Amino acid sequence: RSPRFTDLVNATDRMAQAIAGRPDIVDPANPPTIVLGNVANRTTSIGPGDLDVYLVRLRATLNQSLEGRGIRFVRERAFVQDARASEYGNEPGSAPQDYRSIADYLLTAEIFDMPRGGTNYYLISFQLVQLREAAGGPDTGAGVIVWEGSYEVKFQ
Repeated sequence: RSPRFTDLVNATDRMAQAIAGRPDIVDPANPPTIVLGNVANRTTSIGPGDLDVYLVRLRATLNQSLEGRGIRFVRERAFVQDARASEYGNEPGSAPQDYRSIADYLLTAEIFDMPRGGTNYYLISFQLVQLREAAGGPDTGAGVIVWEGSYEVKFQ
């Protein structure tokens, strides 16, 4: 067995609450700008599926609960470049090399499992990683994990 819908909801609700409770991250006067990464599947039991739903739900939960106050999300580079090419074509200033992301942080996750006999333990670790000198939020240096939270579940 692998994590279920209730685990998705519980994990992302818990992580959103943890992030929202951090005044060094959620700062209405100087909001950090975050882009979503991917969920790294480091399990032996979950097939190649789309685990990014964990990050997408976490982003949506934060956007809904904070209503644009204290945190900003931007779409990933490939999405913006494709949308710009579709909308503007070859207009000046819309070429892929003209786009510069404003993201200061990357929100990412990893999921692990540890099967033993008839049970399986899962750990989902979420991290907020600084990408560059931050315009908003904590500025601790590129590559630093400025926040991490985890969710664990065991099935028998």
